[in-house]
Amino acid sequence: MALASSERVDRSIRVLDLAPFRQVRLAKGWSRAELNRLSDVSEHTIKAIENGIVKDPNIETVARLVKALDLQMRDVVKVPYHVRMLSDLRHLAGLSQTSLARRAGMSPPALARLERAETDMTDEKAQALARVLRTTASTVHAAWRRAKNRPPGTSA
Repeated sequence: MALASSERVDRSIRVLDLAPFRQVRLAKGWSRAELNRLSDVSEHTIKAIENGIVKDPNIETVARLVKALDLQMRDVVKVPYHVRMLSDLRHLAGLSQTSLARRAGMSPPALARLERAETDMTDEKAQALARVLRTTASTVHAAWRRAKNRPPGTSA
């Protein structure tokens, strides 16, 4: 089922906003060493993220910083609900492809193909992913359809 042109996805909307890390750390009065201790993310990596040297860190690193700073993933992964693809749902859950695949009972390559909408999304797969992502199967199906209907050359 194709999406109407008004429902097609503009991937430029997807934004990873890392500014809250420094803002919240400073508001708490924490040093980078303190955040390192609480998040198990190296001071070097924290500094690189805060200074914009690392613009797209590993999502599990982001999740550790989010947890340590008492933030939510949606505070840093800024993707409007109506344009979220399967990879966005995974990022909002703070999971790598490997972690999500393992927890959902599939191989990482199989999940990668689903995220790119190169294979069909079955109800069984959607339910398995929804359980791990803490969402509904219909949300997973909708995210997959957005990936399926994205413009050529657009990442999923």
